[in-house]
Formats: sequence, structure tokens, C-alpha cells
Amino acid sequence: MNGQNSGWYTALVGILYLAAGCAMFVRRKSEAAGEASVNPRLQTVFRIIPAATFCLIPCTIIFHILIGIQPAEGNTIYQLVILYLVGIFLYFMYELVSTRKLKNLWKAVPGLGFLALFNVLVIFGMFGVRRQLLSFSPEASQIESVRLIDSGLSVWYTNEPGMRRVDTGYLSSRISAIELTDENLKQLVADRLKESIAYDNNNSAYQGDDWYYTIREVGIKTRGRTHYRSLHLTQNDLQTMAGILKDTPEIRDIYLNLPDAEDPDLELRYVSGNIPDTEDAKEDLKEIYKALKEDAAAMGFEKWYLHCNEELVSNYRLYMGYREGSVYTSSEFEISEDTPRAMDACMRILWKYEADDREEMMTILRQLDQARSTPDSGLTITYCGGYIGGNGKEDSGYSLDLEQPEQLKALISLLEQVEKNPFGQGAKSMSLYLSLEYVMNDAPGSDEKQTSLENYKSYYYDLTLPYVEGLDLTAFDLASGKG
Repeated sequence: MNGQNSGWYTALVGILYLAAGCAMFVRRKSEAAGEASVNPRLQTVFRIIPAATFCLIPCTIIFHILIGIQPAEGNTIYQLVILYLVGIFLYFMYELVSTRKLKNLWKAVPGLGFLALFNVLVIFGMFGVRRQLLSFSPEASQIESVRLIDSGLSVWYTNEPGMRRVDTGYLSSRISAIELTDENLKQLVADRLKESIAYDNNNSAYQGDDWYYTIREVGIKTRGRTHYRSLHLTQNDLQTMAGILKDTPEIRDIYLNLPDAEDPDLELRYVSGNIPDTEDAKEDLKEIYKALKEDAAAMGFEKWYLHCNEELVSNYRLYMGYREGSVYTSSEFEISEDTPRAMDACMRILWKYEADDREEMMTILRQLDQARSTPDSGLTITYCGGYIGGNGKEDSGYSLDLEQPEQLKALISLLEQVEKNPFGQGAKSMSLYLSLEYVMNDAPGSDEKQTSLENYKSYYYDLTLPYVEGLDLTAFDLASGKG
């Protein structure tokens, strides 16, 4: 409905309501003038409405407790008591405001029974709706078609005036209207729906074919009506779906033919925040995006589909937003060793923007190393939490403890080695997270630690380092810190 028709509709409804209100006011009995309602029974109904509406909140909490979604802990019980006290307050407050008579508050007490009955009926109604929803479990032969509603990719939103956001994301918004009739897909959906229902009924850990699963929303059409359900899909399920969907030209085209990098309706962002929001940076993001599209083409549909639908584990991600008229959709794409071209572009661009941070960090580390080598320097490293290691799907990282002198020297040596030959091994990478706090005491040789703001220093770095061939990380192999 467009804006003009919507305005006429609102105006027409308003006129009808006004006419109905005038008619009721004219026909109201004169002896009821000045009263809150025409009779006591109607007043009871009016009195319950505000409190009953508010009580939907505690009713939902109780329902979640009864079906096992939410534990009945002390804080939850306390929350319920407070919510119901607020509901009772609203109940009596409406009576006081509408009748303006304190004596009517006592007369309103019996009506609390109706409010309690309303709560019981709502909770039982929730059970009825839940049972009805869980009873839908068609056989594969009964399913007419399946629609994939949610691709699982994270989304972010625009604040542009007049733009309507779509929560399902760029890819999902395009494939969700496609009705799929493959028999193998119907069987997969029917089987996983039964397992998901069993999971919800028993409120227990998912017992699928694999310990790993992801949740996806699908539309299941039976007898001309579409039912929307969330399914627990294993890694094997996603692979099966990729094999089925590769034979669907519309879906294959949507996944492999992403918008052109120069499309004016395309918007790109990088997740880590180390790439600034400048015009030069936007051109750099286009380079990453172009490389990602090349990776998708090289991977082929099945591998690219799995890449887009698996759980995100890499630290590097590219957000893509797209405008179509007043609709804005977006998706988040992972950059990992599975996408070597995009990873290489990402590393080179981050290396450029993180240069100042690396230089500052190296200066600080060398100063600390020199101070530690000087007797009675007054240096106290109060905390150093950190991590260094790979960013692939098989991480093998190490914790950092720079309170150990050998680790401080090893980190400096490693960073110097990386700086000499940063891109000697292509698209492999490692991350360095370093949170460092230290104190330089005023009085060298003194046992007393002074933590004034002038002496206390704190730094945090989150950097991307190319994984140079031959790097030795065993110096960071702490007994309790290996990742």
C-alpha cells in the first residue's frame, strides 16, 4: 500500500470511529452520565484491560519456565513478583483515575480474580498454540515445496532516511521466494523437522548426526499453505543441500553473481575497525570485495554455498550492503584461508593501515626490554594478556606472558622477522592481540610500587601479521597457555 492510499485509509477509519463514538454518546442513558462506564460489569472489563495487557510479560516468563526454556531461579521468581505487583498497581490505578473515588478501590478487589483467571487462560492458550505448532510434521510425500528463508549470514542495518531494512539479509531476501521441489530436499526437511520437534518437546541437547549444527528457517508448503519452521541442520545437511541447490539456476546465479564492485547501490564495510572510513579506504575495500568474488568463482557453487552458510570462525569479515529502491539488505562474508585472494588483499591493506600501531608497539616493547635489562630500573609489568597464532579454521595459537623476559625478547624477534619479509608466504596470516599494563616506579630500587597516572601505562593492540615461512612460535608455548 503506497503512502497516499494509506493516508486515505487512515482518514476513512478515523471518520467511522468518530461517527460511532458520537452515536454511542448520544444514545447513552442520562443516568449514566458522569460515570466511568454504563454499568459495573463493563467497568470491570475496562479495569482489567491495562493490567491484563501488562501481565502478558510475566505470563510469557511462566510459560518459558514450564516448558524448560528458562530456569526457575531466585532472580526469575523475584522478577515475577515485581511484575505482578506492577500489574496489580495498574489495575487499581485505572480504577482510581477513571472513577476518582477512593472508596471504589475496595469494590474493585473481587475483580482481581478475573485478572488471575485471565493469566491462567493465557498460559494454557500458549500451551495450546505450542502443541498445534509442534503437531505439524508432514511426510516428504506431503510436502509440495520448500523455501529457504534464512541463509544464516549476519546482517547489519542502515540509518539512511527512507530506507527499509530487511532482516533476512542480501542472499536470503533473494532466494526466499524460490519454491524448491527436489524430492531429496523434501526428505531432508521432513527428517530434520521431526528431529527439531523432538528437541523442542524434550528440551534436551540436539541429538542429530553430528555434534555441530546450525539453525535455519524454512518455509514448508502443504495443501497450499506455507508453514515457517526453524530446523537444526548438521554440517552433512548443509553439504547435501549444496549438492541439491547447485542444480537450481536461480539460486546458483544469486550466490555466484554478487553485485559489481562499482555499483553505486553497493556499500562495503570491514568488521574489525582497523580500516578507517575514508574514500581511500573505500577503494581498498573494493579490492577485497573483487578478490572475494574471484574466490567464489574459483570455489564453485557448492564450496561457496558452504562457505557462506557455515559458522563464522575467522577474524576477518567483509560486510556488504545493497540498496534496491527503498529496501536495504546486507550480508557478512568471512575471509579466511578458504578465500586466498581476498585474504591476501585483506592482509596487504591491513598491513598498510596498522603500520603506526606496529611501530608504536615495537617502540614500547624495546623500551620495556631495555628497562628490564637495566638493574633497578623500576619497571613492573602488572599485566600482559595476549594471544598470537593462526586465523584459520584449525587454530594453533599461544597465550602471551611478557612478564617472562624470554617471551618479551621472543616477541620482539618475531615481529622484526615479520617486518623484514611480510608477504613471503601468500595468504596465510596470524593475529596478535596484546593488552599490556606496566608501571615505571619513581624511585628506582624501591620496593614500593607507585601507580600514579603519570607512571601507569596501558596499551591494547589487535593486529594482523602475515605468517612468514619458518616462523617459530614454540617460544610462546606456555604450559597452561597453548591454544
